[in-house]
Amino acid sequence: MTIILTYQICKTEAKYKSSKIRFPHESEEIINRLINEYLNTSHIYLTMSGIMDEKYSEFPGLKAFLRKQSDEKRDQATKLMDYQNMRNGKIIIVDIKKIYQEDFDNPLVLMENIYGIEGYIKDNLQSMYHGAWKQKDFELSYLLISHMENQTKFLSEIGRIMQHLEKQSMDVFTCPFVEKMMC
Repeated sequence: MTIILTYQICKTEAKYKSSKIRFPHESEEIINRLINEYLNTSHIYLTMSGIMDEKYSEFPGLKAFLRKQSDEKRDQATKLMDYQNMRNGKIIIVDIKKIYQEDFDNPLVLMENIYGIEGYIKDNLQSMYHGAWKQKDFELSYLLISHMENQTKFLSEIGRIMQHLEKQSMDVFTCPFVEKMMC
């Protein structure tokens, strides 16, 4: 989906580069909310990777998985920042929330937490989509649909990992299916 998003942004950039079109204030707020959610989630994944590295240092794939997710969320946020600038909007970054450093009993609990975080983002994407549609900002609506599709795919991937963990064992790295995905 990164290719589609990049293509859409490049196409949009050419369209707005020379113009000073201002979009509805509500659309700017929607983009800023999403930027901040992605940055906050990136921070959460980075923190989780530190906690998991400390507790489960014998499983480097888990740390690598969380770091990769952190990088992906940060990349999505920077693309949205570029998009906001391209639309002549103002980027507003809020303080990152302090993370409750929960002790995870095992990787399954970690995956359950990740599922909850990503589900929350998906719900917010849906409400943002409805807000953009209400503003008749169809370009932003289309962009949000692509983010929702990516989010749905990632949620189903995490769900598959959780099901596999529940069936096999509590140790994420005893099952080759998950090990292959995370390493």
